[in-house]
Amino acid sequence: MRPQPRAKKLTHERNFLFLGVLAVAILAFFPAAPAADNLPFPLLERFESFGIKDGFPTHKVHCVLPASDGKLWVGTWKGLMVRENGAFKRIGVEEGLSHQMVVCLAEDPRSGDMWIGTMRGLNRYSAGRITVFTQTVAGCQITSSMAWRSLAIRCGWLRPLAWGP
Repeated sequence: MRPQPRAKKLTHERNFLFLGVLAVAILAFFPAAPAADNLPFPLLERFESFGIKDGFPTHKVHCVLPASDGKLWVGTWKGLMVRENGAFKRIGVEEGLSHQMVVCLAEDPRSGDMWIGTMRGLNRYSAGRITVFTQTVAGCQITSSMAWRSLAIRCGWLRPLAWGP
């Protein structure tokens, strides 16, 4: 009955040896993770969450855009929130936004202007002022798909020839 513990010991040694060989094989055949510079997506080093306690008018967020100037723009169901110097400021219909529901954001890389898509048209935020582009201002009928295409063309996501009927 004494040989059984030795047999168990040999089995454990073989298992450890097998796991060691397996680990070396995995390290040898699979390349290391790519450097952070070569990733096709941004590497998040820090995560923050914001909500009603930070001054948000609602918990419904439709879009988020970190701008090149360091501001964080957040489109919500009840207006636009801008984080600057650690504090949020709300921009809403009272400040000239065409509708309270902000559904998309884009930054113009040439001028730094923010383009804000709402349920009632396009808005440009430039130097603290809002310019509204709706069918009554533009003098033609702007449908919601035309508004999004205009935003996409302005930001360089689409070429004008890509417009459909």
